Amino acid sequence: MKEPVHRTIFVVDVQCYGAEKRTTPDLLAVKTGLYRALKVAFRESGVRWRKLRCEGTGDGFFLLAPASVPKSVFVERVPHVLAERIRRYNAGQREQARMRIRAALHAGEVVHDARGATSPAITKAFRLLDAAELKAALAGSEGELALITSDWFYAEVVRHSTEAETYRPCRVQVKETSEAAWFALPRASYPPRPARTPAWLWGSVAGAASALVVAGAVFAPARPAAAPGESIVGAPRTADPCAVTFPDALGGYGVVEQSDDFGNFNRCDALVYPSGDRADYVDVSVELATGTREPLPVQWDGGFGVQRPSAEPGHCTRILLLPDAGTQVVVGADGDPAAKHDFCGMAEAVAARARTALGRGQIPRRQLPAGSLASKDACALLDTAATTEALGAGPVERIPGFANWACDWSYPDRPGLVKVLFDRTAAEIRQPGTPVQLGRYSARVQARERGDTSCTVTIVYRTYVDTKHQQTDELAVVDVDKSDARPEDLCAPARSLAAAVATRL
Repeated sequence: MKEPVHRTIFVVDVQCYGAEKRTTPDLLAVKTGLYRALKVAFRESGVRWRKLRCEGTGDGFFLLAPASVPKSVFVERVPHVLAERIRRYNAGQREQARMRIRAALHAGEVVHDARGATSPAITKAFRLLDAAELKAALAGSEGELALITSDWFYAEVVRHSTEAETYRPCRVQVKETSEAAWFALPRASYPPRPARTPAWLWGSVAGAASALVVAGAVFAPARPAAAPGESIVGAPRTADPCAVTFPDALGGYGVVEQSDDFGNFNRCDALVYPSGDRADYVDVSVELATGTREPLPVQWDGGFGVQRPSAEPGHCTRILLLPDAGTQVVVGADGDPAAKHDFCGMAEAVAARARTALGRGQIPRRQLPAGSLASKDACALLDTAATTEALGAGPVERIPGFANWACDWSYPDRPGLVKVLFDRTAAEIRQPGTPVQLGRYSARVQARERGDTSCTVTIVYRTYVDTKHQQTDELAVVDVDKSDARPEDLCAPARSLAAAVATRL
């Protein structure tokens, strides 16, 4: 075997390259356009093309660069020039021959032989390229390029570059690969943060007081590397969201009751009654979440980040970004938009207590009840074949939610989204819609229940007595959303998909 050599690995892949709408001339145009864009991007970044080894992958290319090529150019120059070149290419092409691309960056030891290059590092780069969060980031962006790097490449190269502030952490789970990574959207949704932002410091919660203190100085917070050691979340399915809800932090706002049995299994609620009137309450929810993070300013503190979206009437959210890459604790306060309650004060109070507790270690565990829907995998209840049979052929991307208690199947090149998620609600609350029987399960079908462009089927999986001694339904929800169709016309495919889900429950 030849001696391994160190190489920077850059892999690119065209989104929906094999889409049915593309003809053979379109595919050739895309491939040629991408190849030329890569050559120009490296040339304008000061890298001679002949220094690189470039191989086709069918719907993209992978490139190997020797150690003599500075890794920083792959972060600070190449992505921006490449995105601009693709933009120019697209401007001169018909829709079917346009492209958007995903790219992955890693580095490691590579062995060359007569059949090509071989390396675990190359395999990892391709796993990064296939990450669901990278695909979702590109699908939700208006830009031409989404870029992901390994955690090692981020720590060794990106973190020290001028582009560090544009990267977001995520968790890659593809085949045998499960690890932290970082992604960015050059020229798109995630611009660099302002050089100076207010220094918000976490403080103690005292009664109704806000948990934040405004410092007199300003500073530019640095993005930390992922914290080493124990995972904060641990095994997702046994992490207890009620352990980070802290209803006692809300005592200064009114009478508080904790609700353990509402919404999905990654959620816990504290109901605040400011006036004592049971009809006047604020629902403060805590959810454990994964997925693409909001393109908002982040205040970093000891490996944790805090995001504060703008308040809306009757609603305020605080987002804690955990050292576990791609994982969040989302605290929301919701109530009557006409009420004058301090929604953001409540969200801050719980978020501050949760941040303090999480800084001490892993989220406490809980035991899931026997026979619960919580033991099911939403992503295993449907497949791509069922989705395309109901909504039409085309590339479909599957995006799992926290602990696989929710799962999306989406068409990246056109409207079309199928959601399967779990829910809990009081059995006495009558679900809207037309009653149907799906095997041994009762269900209801309702257009426009979850949105103005969807139809929803709600399946009652089981009814049980909750911790408040109330009858509670566990629900499997199937929602079909298609913005270019009448919601009523989506109920037939929604019912068909729900029937498939019912057979797998």
